[in-house]
Amino acid sequence: MSIVKFEIKPLCECVALFKELDDKCFPQEMRLSHEELQGLIQADAECVVVRYNDCQIGLAVYISEEQAGTLLEEIDRNFTPLPTGVYSYSEAIDPEFQRLGLGIAMINEVIAQISNQGATRLSAHVRTLHGWDMRRYAKLNITESRLVSDFWEDPQEVVKFQAVQL
Repeated sequence: MSIVKFEIKPLCECVALFKELDDKCFPQEMRLSHEELQGLIQADAECVVVRYNDCQIGLAVYISEEQAGTLLEEIDRNFTPLPTGVYSYSEAIDPEFQRLGLGIAMINEVIAQISNQGATRLSAHVRTLHGWDMRRYAKLNITESRLVSDFWEDPQEVVKFQAVQL
């Protein structure tokens, strides 16, 4: 029987796992630079770590929407942060463990954690290439969704902004 557990930690305690999943899950041009990672740590980013049979296999990194607004102001001019919103900066499940429902379970854990802290919205910019945006749409109560052009340098990589009201 498989056992799934979640842990809440500050990003500064999860840097090695973050880098490992960044390398496994994202193309080179989408991986965070050292400066971006340090910016998230300085913004007090928190993480939900996914453990599957006691192995760390997933990570969601989130910050306040107000902090995200500063980071996104040149990338998505239509992003309007809410004072009680939380932005999911990165979500990754090790490719060997994908398609088991662990990504949605991880997001639901983020929602449970931030709801308990008074958040009213969870937002994210989501890749569309592998249908992640559609899986989120099917499993979460998405209340806002729009395409964002030129989010990445690669024009083939379309991104969708999605938000869930809590």
